[in-house]
Amino acid sequence: MPEPSNADLLAKLVQHDTVLATHASELDHLATLVNGHSDLLRDLQDALVGHSAELMGVRATLDEHTATLAEHTATLEAHTATLEAHTAMLADHGRRLTSHGDLLATILATVTRIEARVAEQ
Repeated sequence: MPEPSNADLLAKLVQHDTVLATHASELDHLATLVNGHSDLLRDLQDALVGHSAELMGVRATLDEHTATLAEHTATLEAHTATLEAHTAMLADHGRRLTSHGDLLATILATVTRIEARVAEQ
């Protein structure tokens, strides 16, 4: 096999140099894409950290509201018990007033009969 000439070697060297330059350009483009994606991922991570902090604040607020609602519920239950007790007392007073009314009607009827007898005599 004959040895390649200097011109052949130079042509191959130029061809390899062109291929290497093309690959270097492609690698530079890929590096730019990777850097861009890395920047986007960092931005997303920062946004996620911010949203996480916001969600923790919302959760704390919800916990406060839940505690407040529990307090209101306890207060409403206490008021309900008080209203039920007052309703029972009012019903009892109503029964007593009715009984007193019946008693007064009986007394009045008795007085009326006595007056009628006295008037007859």
